[in-house]
Amino acid sequence: MVLRLLGSWFFRLIVGSVVAWLTLSYGLLPKFWQHSNRAKAEVRLLVTRTKQGLPGDPINIAVQGDRGELLCLFKRIGWRVPQRVSLKSAVKISASVVVDHPYATAPVSALYYEGRIQDIAFEQEVGRSANRRHHVRFWQVGPADWLGAATFDIGSGLNKYTGQITHHINGAVDQERDALVKLLIAQGAAAGADRLSGLPPQTVLRNGGGDKFMTDGKIKSLTVTHACPDPIAAAGR
Repeated sequence: MVLRLLGSWFFRLIVGSVVAWLTLSYGLLPKFWQHSNRAKAEVRLLVTRTKQGLPGDPINIAVQGDRGELLCLFKRIGWRVPQRVSLKSAVKISASVVVDHPYATAPVSALYYEGRIQDIAFEQEVGRSANRRHHVRFWQVGPADWLGAATFDIGSGLNKYTGQITHHINGAVDQERDALVKLLIAQGAAAGADRLSGLPPQTVLRNGGGDKFMTDGKIKSLTVTHACPDPIAAAGR
């Protein structure tokens, strides 16, 4: 009888804790940050934003070329286009992380630039699952102009502001940017003049998940110089 009561009490405690976490992380805390002073701050910087308006990952790469050329360029370096976020893809990425199973097209979370979600993203797994991966999100800002935010996911965890499940990034974002630029130049892109994002160089900042990062504030510019030799590759994922 006592064991049955304890088991029932423990079960209710677990269920109550999960409900409380879901309410806070996916209800109350996101709304709090959406209306916070930090989210409302008008900062003229080339940075992404979370859905709540918090500063996200820094814009650190610019590519000139049409969509087909962009797709072809990343296909050459072996990066894939992530699937859209859905219940099915959320379950698949969770399973990939938990059981260490490959998921080369795992979804990436939404970030916003000038109020728009990313137009396209690319990724490459490191290891056996989607827990660690290179990835970059791009926003089309002109007929053949793209601004991107390249970062490296080092593992899964909880968002430090909302408590939601998320990936954490490596704070050495310049290193990730420069490695990606090197790969793209080797596959048909030409380097252009650096641009400035407006972020203060060598200052420790935080993204929308609460992860610290440091950057030199530069945006590396590239131009696709070779047309894709395979029209099917340019149109594919």
